[in-house]
Parts: sequence; C-alpha cells; structure tokens
Amino acid sequence: MTRTVLRTTIRKKLGESTAVFWADTDINQWIEDAQLDITWKAKLNRTRGTFTTVASTARYDLSAILPNFLRIVDGGVWIYDSTNTKWIKLDYATKEYMDATYEDWPNTAASQPFIYMEDADESILELYPTPDTAYVGTNYCRVYYSSKPTTISADIGSPDLPIVLHPAVIDYVVATGFETRGYGDIANDHWSKYYDKIKSYLIEKNNKEDEEIVMKNVRNI
Repeated sequence: MTRTVLRTTIRKKLGESTAVFWADTDINQWIEDAQLDITWKAKLNRTRGTFTTVASTARYDLSAILPNFLRIVDGGVWIYDSTNTKWIKLDYATKEYMDATYEDWPNTAASQPFIYMEDADESILELYPTPDTAYVGTNYCRVYYSSKPTTISADIGSPDLPIVLHPAVIDYVVATGFETRGYGDIANDHWSKYYDKIKSYLIEKNNKEDEEIVMKNVRNI
C-alpha cells in the first residue's frame, strides 16, 4: 500500500475522512514509527555486514561499523581466524554474566575472541577477549543484523516491509490515534490486532523455513 492508501484507510478507521483531530504529518510520523517497530519485532531487513577489527580494540560503535544497524539477529557474530583460515562463531553474553563469570574480564590478555556483548542503547559491540593479531584485519568480523527500514519520502511510497504486514501498520497508527484522544479501550483492541498480525506473520514465516529444511533433507536422502 502507498502512504496515501494507508492514510486514507487509517482515517476511515479513526472516523474522520479529512484532518480534524489528526494531522497528516502526525499520521505520517506514526506510519514511520510503525514500520520501525514492526521491523524490530519481526527482525526484518536482515543483512550481513563486516567490519575491520583493530589491534588492542575490543569495543566498536555499531552505528559506525554497520549501516542502519537496528539489532543483531539469527546468525550472530563471527570472527575470522587468519592462522587457520576459518570463521569462528561467537557466543552472546550480557555484561552481568561477564561480571559474574569472568570477574576481571576487562583486563584479560588479547587472544581468540569467543564472546560478544551488544548494547544497542549505547550502540556498542564488544568482543571478549580483545582480538590478538590472528583476529585483526580488514572485514575480519561478520555480523548478521536487522537494518532500519527506509523512510517513506512521498505519498506514493510504501512501507519498507513485506506487503502482508502493511495492515499491521494501519492497526498501529489507529491504536496510537485513539490513544491520543483518550479512547483506551478502542486503542487496546487495535493493539491486540497489531500484535496478532505480527505473531501470525512470524508463525507462517517459521513454518516456511521448517518446510525448506525438511525438503533439503529429503533431497539429500
């Protein structure tokens, strides 16, 4: 759906065909908020990025090394072992886990990293231990991540989402609109529909992925 179609449908559900309580600019912004939230929750716009590891450096700015970074997804983080010419997958850990398990972890000598920590709020990716020379080089770290959706720049543009999730955008904006007018019960009904649409999408997507795995196994028999 184009932004025009989305906005027209949203206004019908809100009960006003022309702007009275809700300006077009507000609805346009909520459409952007919706596609960002859907991308986050459904882990969409998956891509693979690489960045250069630097000697004596464990912390990297995610916004600087990965374009439009939103969150790390399935596939995780890998580092290249130049000595054995192979990629090694890193395990994820929280800083709380690191503090409890490796008490003096910030002072560990450089060696082969086997853990990564991510703080999306601070836009930080940290490797542990700090890579030594065998793991330092151009594009030596690989990250599978979800990237931010492209902003809709004109009314003829459409959300940067699978088309089956466009109705979820409508529910998000309608719910937001009713909330701004104090209609909590009606808003909650649309929030419920919003989450159901995302849940349904993920279920169907996972079913497809499972079927593909089964078919690959059948062909290999």
